[in-house]
Amino acid sequence: MGLFQTLTLFSLLGIKLGFKTEIHGISPFSSSGDNVSKYLEKLNYYDDVNRNFEYFQLPPPVLHSGFSTDASMINEIRNNQWDLIFIDGNHDYEIAAHDFKLCSECIKKGGLIVLDDAALYTNYKPPLYSTAGHPGPSQVASEIDPNYFDEILSVGHNRVFMKK
Repeated sequence: MGLFQTLTLFSLLGIKLGFKTEIHGISPFSSSGDNVSKYLEKLNYYDDVNRNFEYFQLPPPVLHSGFSTDASMINEIRNNQWDLIFIDGNHDYEIAAHDFKLCSECIKKGGLIVLDDAALYTNYKPPLYSTAGHPGPSQVASEIDPNYFDEILSVGHNRVFMKK
């Protein structure tokens, strides 16, 4: 499940569980990738996200077009204290480490950071049609300081950390 489906899922879960949610997404909304990802060239990712929200009759998300390393996107992240952040961006180690460090500074105490594609160095054995993750985010996950974050859950190649 990619970032765009995850945004829809979080919105649906918020409604189902009675939480007021404000869904944000940061992406270049293009086929720009990293060393391990391949994206469809002709898909309009921005419109695809909005179509998913419209289909499920959800309040529209707040979408920010850019890379997580862009100054304007860093400001968007830093301008809030977040309850939940799902990191599913560039899978190269340097970018994944940047994303986790930045998000760890902006997540509330008790807030959750979900790190996608991060179970490569765990005992998770994926089914044939899936993967345990990629080296970059998996390395970042292995470096998370347990003095500041507890790993509370692992689902497939997603690992969930709670800020202490």
